[in-house]
Amino acid sequence: MLWFLASLIALTLVLCALDAGYAAWIASGISAFESGLNRDGQGVVQGKQAFQRPGGKAACLLLHGYRGSPQVFRELADRLEAGGVTVNAILLPGHGRRLRDLEAVRWPNWTAAVESAYLHLREQHDKVFIVGFSLGGLLAFHLASRQSASGVVAISPFFRVHPQIAGGKLARARHHLARLALFTRYVRLHHLPDIRDEDALRRTPVNPFYPLRTTRSLIEFADQAFPTVQRAQCPLLILQSRTDRVVDVSRVEAFHAGARSADKELAWFDDSGHELLLDREKERVMQRVVEFVLRRS
Repeated sequence: MLWFLASLIALTLVLCALDAGYAAWIASGISAFESGLNRDGQGVVQGKQAFQRPGGKAACLLLHGYRGSPQVFRELADRLEAGGVTVNAILLPGHGRRLRDLEAVRWPNWTAAVESAYLHLREQHDKVFIVGFSLGGLLAFHLASRQSASGVVAISPFFRVHPQIAGGKLARARHHLARLALFTRYVRLHHLPDIRDEDALRRTPVNPFYPLRTTRSLIEFADQAFPTVQRAQCPLLILQSRTDRVVDVSRVEAFHAGARSADKELAWFDDSGHELLLDREKERVMQRVVEFVLRRS
């Protein structure tokens, strides 16, 4: 019995040492990565700032994805503005700054910020549409299940991690193990953005670091919210790649099938990855978004 306890203690000490060593290695990598980024006076990385575009009586709230920024909506915002639509592309809490800022937030911080931005637009505009990418799509549906939005467009909405290519089961196990880690708060993964267009892939910056607890919060949010987000009654448009390597496409299909809205559509794209706004079919994707908004404005 004493031998067993001694072995268990020794193993625990070894695991703690490995955990501490990995955490130190990751911290060094994060420091080197973040030191090369230019920031504005508010500490936001240049190019990742929130932005607004003035327009008419209809408005669009744009919600970016996890670890992303409003930059993904720049071209779409130009087209919406040209159509006379007011645009507000917010920066979700924890995003666009240092990784420790993202590590400090959880999903209720995102939903609160999104609802606040929506209510502000509602005070000034007759109609407010919500356009979300990935995590932003989930947030858009969550908001629409609580507020009377004029319509929702979800681009590659995140309901569940892809079970095979993006390491769904492995990702869940990793994030559950993070509960036991004393020192490790971040991991480094080597996934490239899911973009088929090689030029667009080369232009897209890659941040390989993920905060474990915030990522786990995202997964928990998707699991908890799924039964309720289908209650949204407003018009819904989902734009989804069939070969998405980030989200579980079957979960997107299940959402569409169970959505209560009488005006809903799931449009498929065959020559793009998860990043539909940056990939080969981005022109058609943006056209569908603009048409959806203008037709209902």
